[in-house]
Order: sequence, then structure tokens, then C-alpha cells
Amino acid sequence: MDTNGQSRIVGGDTAIHGAWPWQVQFRSNDYGTPFCGGTLVAPEWVLTAAHCLKDYRRPNDWPDVQVVIGKHLLQHPGDTDTEAVVASVQKTSNFVNFACLEDNETTRFDENSYCFTTGWGETYFGGPQPDRLQELKMALIPTAVCNGIISYDSGRLTDGMICAGHWEGGADACSGDSGGPLVCAGADNRWYVIGITSWGDGCADRYKPGVFTKVSSFISWMDDIMSTSGQVSKYKSSISLM
Repeated sequence: MDTNGQSRIVGGDTAIHGAWPWQVQFRSNDYGTPFCGGTLVAPEWVLTAAHCLKDYRRPNDWPDVQVVIGKHLLQHPGDTDTEAVVASVQKTSNFVNFACLEDNETTRFDENSYCFTTGWGETYFGGPQPDRLQELKMALIPTAVCNGIISYDSGRLTDGMICAGHWEGGADACSGDSGGPLVCAGADNRWYVIGITSWGDGCADRYKPGVFTKVSSFISWMDDIMSTSGQVSKYKSSISLM
């Protein structure tokens, strides 16, 4: 995974309070600003990008990060395309909910799906980060299109990635949004996290949509990890579409 691209909300809207109750914010005590996002997928498990927490792998590093106190990190052992981490946390608030995880046999998403990304990242490239959570409707874009000559070219997107955003630019995830969710509405009117905000060239540039780690690529691994702790990963969100 090329995490040298912008760690990737530009052109979004301020989210209604409580609209995305699985959104997690990672904030550095040293700088006091959010540096990454995450998704609560079970009572004690947060899904985020591996590069977000590369400096916080040991338990004694966690006091430097403001989030529900973490116990340990578990990184997917496969190739770097998945670029996924689940963080175990000690407790959660009663005011949160979980994003659903895909069941590959029953959930399918495509270019017609209703999808959003959320985060506290920069509102333009090199710009300020907002105080309130931002949301942005995203279109899923075929990998072949994003690997085309006018976009990322040369097969930079692999099977473990999702391309999503606005083809003509003007709206996108940006620096500070990494690790946050790409969620889509399922046929059962529940929200499923299908991607982890990962990378991109610039922010909201034409023909350069955002690139997300594909969650379905490591569902089995997550099931194994969470079942070991006595939790079932496929929690059903009680948040339905309006």
C-alpha cells in the first residue's frame, strides 16, 4: 500500500449529531488534533488503517492517544494491500452503535449503492480540520476505471482496494480522514462498512478519487480474531435509513 499518497473531508457537509454513531476519532495528546478515524464494529473492537497506528503498537504507547483506552492491536498478517488493523478497546459508551460487517453471501454493493465517508480531516488540501464530524456521499467507481491512464494508471489499485468518490473532483476524503469508514446502505436498510479510508493523490483532484481498503478481503480474519475474545463480529446496527 502506498501510504505516501495523502492520508486521506473536502466538499462535505457537517453531520447531524449522532448520525454516524460508530465513528471513532484518534487524537494525539501531543498535538491535540485528530490524526485518523476508525469504525466501531463490535463492543470492544475498532477497525482502522494499519498506518494510522504504526507508532502506537505497544500498550504503553496508548496513553499518548485519546480514544477509548486500548489494550492491543492486531494487524492482518497478509500482504500490504489489506492495510487493516483492529484495535481492542476496554470499554465503550452507551451512546455508540456498530457498523455492520459484510456477509459476502448476502450483501453486494456497486456503482448504484448509497454510500458515505465520514471524518474530521482537512476541509481542503493543507487546510484546517473541522471541529464537527463531516460527511460526504460517495460513488463507488470500478477499479478498472481508476486504474485507467487518466487516473491512477499502472494497476496501482489491487483486488484488496475500493475506488470511491467524485470523478470530476471537488469532494473527497483528505489528510486526517485515514482509517475512517466508507459505509453503504444495504438492502436491509442497515449501514455496512465496506472500506477503510486509505490513500489517494491529493485531495478532491479531478480523476483522482479516494482509495479505500476493501473490508471484505479480511472478514474471515476479523471473525477469527473477535471470536477468540468471545465476541461475534457481525453485529447488526440498530441505525436504519431515514
